[in-house]
Amino acid sequence: MTKSERFEELMKNASKCFREERNPFDHSELAAHQVTLDECFDLSAGVANAIDYYLKHRNEAVDERIIEEVREAVGPDFAKEFEARLKFDRTLIEINKRPEAKGSNRGK
Repeated sequence: MTKSERFEELMKNASKCFREERNPFDHSELAAHQVTLDECFDLSAGVANAIDYYLKHRNEAVDERIIEEVREAVGPDFAKEFEARLKFDRTLIEINKRPEAKGSNRGK
């Protein structure tokens, strides 16, 4: 198995873990998949890159598609709550893009 194939396998497992509300970095999970320390670092960077990509490329059209998929999958009541969360997330993203947010003391 190539390094690229192994990385893809580990990323797919991480995605599965997150969907099942499990931690892909838990010792038992890492041991079960015989993840090396270097692979763990690569996996961590891969997850971070995926999140960064999602946040950078997310837009209202994507949000609308996601909301429609949620509505079809679980019904309109949950979709309304989900839509409110997406709008809140979008607001936070926009606030953090503002120049004045860059120099704030957030997290200090």
